[in-house]
Amino acid sequence: MKNKTGKPAQSFRELERVYQMDRLLRNQRMVTKQQFLDTLEVSPATFKRDLAFLRDRLQYPVIYDDAVNAYRFDDTVQDRERYQLPGLWFSSAELLALLTMNVMLEELQPGLLGPVLKPMLGRIRKLLGTSDHSTDEILKRIRIVPMAARSVEPTHFPPASSYLSSQVFHLG
Repeated sequence: MKNKTGKPAQSFRELERVYQMDRLLRNQRMVTKQQFLDTLEVSPATFKRDLAFLRDRLQYPVIYDDAVNAYRFDDTVQDRERYQLPGLWFSSAELLALLTMNVMLEELQPGLLGPVLKPMLGRIRKLLGTSDHSTDEILKRIRIVPMAARSVEPTHFPPASSYLSSQVFHLG
């Protein structure tokens, strides 16, 4: 996906600004627009676009408080610490590939990872919501027909994956 200048829609610099905004809000609690502009070294229009990306695409709970003339976390959000910026960034093609793999897994072995992946799938769908085709429309085109597949209860996979994710592996 490209912007008007032909560059990728979210460059490394743009993503870096989003992380800087997060750090400011977490460290200072209240941040004025001028503090954002000075720290990020951007124009008001760029700040506005970055703020919209933070709110709309990442569901980040930041609001403007008229009483103090500053931005802050939304106090009505239950678990503010739960809102972390993603550590991984995917292109729209990579997100579609993840959704495709999920459809394949669900058709081949229903229930294997569905409950674990459900929260992430909702976010992926929302991120892809701005693409040319709806996510549901694309996923309807994917169909895997298992040949001579047998149904197996996923009793061993969750404990094994949980154990493996808790271990530290040293490579090399």
